[in-house]
Amino acid sequence: MVSHMIKKENITSAYIQKLSYPDFIGFINQWNTVPGSYSTISKLAIFSKMTKSSNILEVACTTGFSSRELAVATGCSGVAFDLSENSIKMANYNKEKYASNIEISYKVANGYSFESLKKFTHIVVGGGLAFFSNPERMLIRCIEMLKDGGYILATPYYQINQMPQKLVKRTHSALGIPLNAFTKFSYKDMMKLYNKLEIVFEERNKLVQETDEELAYYCKSVIDRACQIHKINNKEVYEVMYNKLFSIRKLINEGRPYQEYCVLVLRYRKSVYPSRFTPLF
Repeated sequence: MVSHMIKKENITSAYIQKLSYPDFIGFINQWNTVPGSYSTISKLAIFSKMTKSSNILEVACTTGFSSRELAVATGCSGVAFDLSENSIKMANYNKEKYASNIEISYKVANGYSFESLKKFTHIVVGGGLAFFSNPERMLIRCIEMLKDGGYILATPYYQINQMPQKLVKRTHSALGIPLNAFTKFSYKDMMKLYNKLEIVFEERNKLVQETDEELAYYCKSVIDRACQIHKINNKEVYEVMYNKLFSIRKLINEGRPYQEYCVLVLRYRKSVYPSRFTPLF
């Protein structure tokens, strides 16, 4: 099952430290969930009327959580892609280990150049558009790949209080989110990206900070499994992996008082788009 993973002798503390955020997440097989996790997955499936006949695409899928769990819940099939080879390796590992009967294909691809012969009924973007240098361009690409009457499923964050500049810079440095994403971070600014689509469902949600005990338990669970996958028994490498993940989660946790998130089910209809014939809310 893990024959395609990195050779054990090449996994050193220095190697772990050099990994970018997307590649580190892929390497440790963190299930990089949408905010709200399984609860949000349920809402996206129900309010977009996803079924076993649905053909879905997940954009910037990391280790494949959203597409995998939507397929488990509904029986849908489809494709998911990410730019990180580490993430796609783990997405395929997760499919084999946790959901071997689903029909989702995981691929390494660039979102701007990804092409499909078939159009999709649903495209899952989660909060991933913020990681693209040009979110508007990527959303247009998604709409071009949608069937008439299809759905964009998004879970974007937005700012409710001004995030301190030091925290902005640390988040940019650690996670790779473009700095311009923080300048267009209010609720209204966030919605400008999506408001030419029909808002079939919207729910705004608060974020609750986790305790250090909760963060520690989560990080230990993830790193213990990563060490089993990669057959790592070096204590120094374990500690570097654990500390890197904990510091990332601590940083994300630190930003929660300044943010909320939306669960959005957005419909595309050729007869309407890009006009809007109803008030937003």
